[in-house]
Amino acid sequence: ADRNGELFWLRLASSIDKKYPFNLSGYNKKLTLDDVEHLVSDILNQFKDLIENKGLWKEMWADDKKPRKEKAAQRLLFAVAYSYCKANNLDISPEADSGNGPVDFKLSQGFEQKVLVEVKLSSNGKLLHGYEKQLEIYKKGDDTERAFFVIVDIGYIGDKYQKVQQARIAAEKEGKKVSKIIHIDAQQKDSASKRI
Repeated sequence: ADRNGELFWLRLASSIDKKYPFNLSGYNKKLTLDDVEHLVSDILNQFKDLIENKGLWKEMWADDKKPRKEKAAQRLLFAVAYSYCKANNLDISPEADSGNGPVDFKLSQGFEQKVLVEVKLSSNGKLLHGYEKQLEIYKKGDDTERAFFVIVDIGYIGDKYQKVQQARIAAEKEGKKVSKIIHIDAQQKDSASKRI
């Protein structure tokens, strides 16, 4: 059943950039922090498109129709992002630990151009805490204000997404540099012929 997602991503890592080419050649140079943030945003939006529109949502579900664990979503993102990062001379470090525990990903070019990515499943009961507290601690530890909070929606989200958005808006009103939020619908889908 591979609920931990320990096997499926290995097969994807070697083929995802060939199966789903993604032109990032405009970034092929020494990158500014804004460039790195835009590149990470482009990669995450490609990840979102692959899951929502190209069938990669199936990789979030084990054979027994139960959702895979959060680690599987992280590995899936790594499989998608790795080849794109390699092609653009961007370092991707999974489980980067600056002393406060490991953030899911640090993407960087040099010391100052760093962007963090934290991935959570919608079923995680600490979604709001992850955005408000956990990611902020990681940002301080890595000396960056730039980060993305990726919510992979496998259901069970309730009002958690709304609360995370409200926290972002409140922090923005206080003048804080807020982390961007990306919501990805990875729920099981019927085939197109069965959708209304």
